[in-house]
Amino acid sequence: MPRAEKREKLERQPRMDLGWIGILMIAFSILYLLSLLSYDPADPPLNSGDSANGYHNMIGPVGAYLSYISFIGIGFAAYMMPLLLLMFGLAFLHPFFSYLRNSWKEPVAALVYTLALMGLLQELDVNFNLDFWAKGFHLGGVVSDIAIYPVFHTFGTAGAIIIYSALLLASLYYLTNIQPLELWARLAELWEDWRDRRANAAFAANASSVPTEKKLKRKAKRLDKALDKQKKAIEKEIEKTSDELEAAQGLGADLKPVPEPTIRDLSVAEPKPAEPEAPKDPNEVEMGEVISADEVKASADTGEDEAKEAKEEKKDSTAKADDKAPETDENPTEHEAASTAEVLGQAE
Repeated sequence: MPRAEKREKLERQPRMDLGWIGILMIAFSILYLLSLLSYDPADPPLNSGDSANGYHNMIGPVGAYLSYISFIGIGFAAYMMPLLLLMFGLAFLHPFFSYLRNSWKEPVAALVYTLALMGLLQELDVNFNLDFWAKGFHLGGVVSDIAIYPVFHTFGTAGAIIIYSALLLASLYYLTNIQPLELWARLAELWEDWRDRRANAAFAANASSVPTEKKLKRKAKRLDKALDKQKKAIEKEIEKTSDELEAAQGLGADLKPVPEPTIRDLSVAEPKPAEPEAPKDPNEVEMGEVISADEVKASADTGEDEAKEAKEEKKDSTAKADDKAPETDENPTEHEAASTAEVLGQAE
């Protein structure tokens, strides 16, 4: 229980800011780099008798001994040590390099990178006679000459170079946090940009010459891509503008004004308006109405009287016409109109 309580108290306390470690590492990397750049073989310990004349190294005696030990121990790979220290120092200060503090893999990758670089340099020094700029030192250092070179040289010169290169690339994968696919895409993009710039420069220099078919196709593709982008941008702008107009004018999807909403109470039935009745015809017989015999006889008598009156009127008009017209041998044929009673008798 006391240990658990102590652990809880430690967890509750705010963690100490480790930025000061990054500052110290960055400062040491700068001093280390200056000591390597200003190394002079005339400085001690190679020439211990000249210490009274002072040191040529910018960092003084410490820089002279530090550069000497670095060159004799790890050789030309010493120039990578300040860069690694600078990167790990920035990991405490800037979030861009914070991935170097995520796990133990990044420091191990830095160590593997240094050892692989030492072995590769020693392999090149022994088999290709590459000399270090400072005489008396191995290109890979004493550590590589004693421990690394004898182990990997059993694979032969070509095999050792391949192994060293693979270790360098694998360690850079953790140190730079760059994905291989992303790196390949960036390289391809840079290659295409370089080719385009070169083609444009050649086309501008030789404006009179006729461009090749490949260049024309490549340029046509670029123009098509630019045109498609412009079309998409214009379509989006049109849609946005139309939406704003519809919202401002109150138009619907059919570009017609939206009617005002009406509210009806469906719980109360609405009375239907009464249709006006048409005027009835007195002579029209309704369905289902019974006509008596007296009414039939009266209508028949009325029909006979009307027929007789029509006959007499016809005779009078005929007599008047005969008086006015000239006499002829042929007499007009007279037809007697049948009465309603005769028609009913024939029907019976």
